[in-house]
Amino acid sequence: MTKGNMSFFDVLKLPYSIFLSIRKNLWIIDMESTKEGQEFLAKQKRLMRKDADLGAIRQLSGYKKLRTKGGEK
Repeated sequence: MTKGNMSFFDVLKLPYSIFLSIRKNLWIIDMESTKEGQEFLAKQKRLMRKDADLGAIRQLSGYKKLRTKGGEK
């Protein structure tokens, strides 16, 4: 694990959850270093959203904004 400045034996001593966290963070750092990786991460972030992307919905053709009492402003 040269990126984390740890020897192989130091990595073996880590708790599994810490190892997975470091592995994930190093993967993200690698992905951010290229244009394709940045685009991939942006798409993943969009897919992981739990709320509606109202801006994208409004850009769809045929979208009509309805006025409802107590609804969106």
